[in-house]
Amino acid sequence: TSPMTTNETGLGADESKTAVIRARIISHINADHQSSLSNYLQHYQRVSYSASLDAKLEDISLTHLTIVSSGVRHLVPFDPPMKSLMEARERTVAMHHESLRGLGKSDIVVNKYRGPKLLVFILMGLFVVGSTVILCSESNFQAGSFFYDKVLEPYLPTWGVGLLQALRLPILVFLIVAHLGEAVWLARSKLYRYNVKRGSLIWWQYVITVFILGFPGLQAFEKEVKELEEKKNKKGVEINH
Repeated sequence: TSPMTTNETGLGADESKTAVIRARIISHINADHQSSLSNYLQHYQRVSYSASLDAKLEDISLTHLTIVSSGVRHLVPFDPPMKSLMEARERTVAMHHESLRGLGKSDIVVNKYRGPKLLVFILMGLFVVGSTVILCSESNFQAGSFFYDKVLEPYLPTWGVGLLQALRLPILVFLIVAHLGEAVWLARSKLYRYNVKRGSLIWWQYVITVFILGFPGLQAFEKEVKELEEKKNKKGVEINH
């Protein structure tokens, strides 16, 4: 009698066990660590960020991961090859951290939106939006308009009104460019570093908040990151003790 038993699928017992382990690994990584697959492709295969966003693990062997993204199949090698699929967790975790370092990303993941306090949001929002609306129209700086008759003329000297009229357009351009620059900087540096998926709801919430409010929006994001870092450090201390 052969020492290797065979199940109903025609696979030997060892092969069947390996197939179960492989399926479990693939399911787990696709469900809980999809962002790691994207990072693997960016770091090890030099795939662009946008082309790696829908990365899915198709297969895993002792020598490589087979990852499909944007319709393209990529082979990400294990170096050195594994001796058993039981090594997969340790290896993929090590690759995760190596890819984060290579991409300049943190292992902290910001996965919720935090805006400024409501009062700050309302007051700053009204100020910025109101200022932009006023600056957009030259007629607001001419006699007969509500803004001119109720705000400028009663409280500013003639030369001050003239100065504002001359600087209206440069101030408007500066306001838009400054807030747009802050939003772009946030998206390309902070949101990228802290693993906020581009185009996601949270990504848009932070970008729009900073575009409208400017610095208070950046402060709110930094506060969220700081709290996550404190939780991580506290957890590390508890484990060490």
